[in-house]
Amino acid sequence: MTRAVFVAVQASAFVLGMAAAVHAQSSPDPTATPWTDAKIKMGPIFFNPAFNLKDVGVDQNVFDDPQFPKRDITGTLAMTSLGGLHFGDTLMLLINQETSYVWYRRYRSERSIDGALGGILELRTGLIHPWLRIANLKTHARTGYEIDARAGRTLPSYELGSDLHFGPRLGATVAYTHNQVTYAPGEMFDNVDLPTALNSTSTSYRVAGRYDLSAFTDLVGGAQQSQENFQTETIKNSTSRYYFGGFEAKHDAIISGGATIGYRIQQHQDPTVPSYRGLVGSGDVSFVVKDRAKFELTGNRDLGDSYEAQYPFYIQQGVGVNATTRWAEHVDMVTNATAEWLLYRLVINGPPAPRTDRNYVFDLGFGYFLGGVNGTRVGFTIERRERRSPIAANTYHTTRLLTNLKFSF
Repeated sequence: MTRAVFVAVQASAFVLGMAAAVHAQSSPDPTATPWTDAKIKMGPIFFNPAFNLKDVGVDQNVFDDPQFPKRDITGTLAMTSLGGLHFGDTLMLLINQETSYVWYRRYRSERSIDGALGGILELRTGLIHPWLRIANLKTHARTGYEIDARAGRTLPSYELGSDLHFGPRLGATVAYTHNQVTYAPGEMFDNVDLPTALNSTSTSYRVAGRYDLSAFTDLVGGAQQSQENFQTETIKNSTSRYYFGGFEAKHDAIISGGATIGYRIQQHQDPTVPSYRGLVGSGDVSFVVKDRAKFELTGNRDLGDSYEAQYPFYIQQGVGVNATTRWAEHVDMVTNATAEWLLYRLVINGPPAPRTDRNYVFDLGFGYFLGGVNGTRVGFTIERRERRSPIAANTYHTTRLLTNLKFSF
């Protein structure tokens, strides 16, 4: 469950951004030049590999069991690479790959080999900026806070879009996104067959406008229409519309990131299934204080597909704070605190059964850089996580002591 949060933080944001449907997903940055800092360069070809021995330590509650916690030694060996080729600043192909071997000493059922592969092809011109994103994620990481199991699944996706520039300050974005979720046969959780409950395909169309408010900030606003179809649980098939507005701070701004908030209308094809109308949104902003500390604030509120047959969806909302402090040239400290709420409100049939599950995560880590800031890092992390629920089987707490070694050329 909460392990998925840390996997998501540690994994490539590029790949994960393509592996899930995200409302108002940002366009590729047309000013990014990843070849500039690449370790290996051969003409237009660039390559940047990294190795990471992470999450090595003791997990006090491998299965998040509230009554009979199981203790084991675990670790993950990961290799990531970012590479591609570019022709000046006009045409770029970027490929991102990650392969991870998750190991448990005693509980072999939790071992897995996971991988992600994605690519972006961009054409950067003054008037038009089209792109194609393709990705495929194969993982056993916990899907989030609801399904507390390392269930294997694949998430292929692609997106075709373009930015249009109408003048020095005005622009627009159009995009089409296709996502698929396929659980491996036999994957079970809480006596529910996950392929039957959650295998689905979704498509969306997005149109957004953009106005350069200043040299550092863009105002954005638009609409997105999505269609989700389940392979077996067709009663949950739905169409949704999302109207949003917000801002995006450019990478050289004092405050970077962005935030959007909007109104979502989700209607199910079966008229007997409750629909949703309400606010959703997401935000991720960061800022640096005196080149010594970096703070990142996150927030989200949106719908999630529930594996439970009685609930058509749940509302997930949460906040998080992450702080990275440089104590010295080679020493840093990383602190993370998150709180998430799962709100179950509407049922497909039967009497109302509202409930709220609460999840809290806190971790404190220290790292030592053997080289520069982007070089080899040796780290140690203490992680505490807790879930509270009206359902006794969903209530637990656990502590993990982990070490990490990140090696890059």
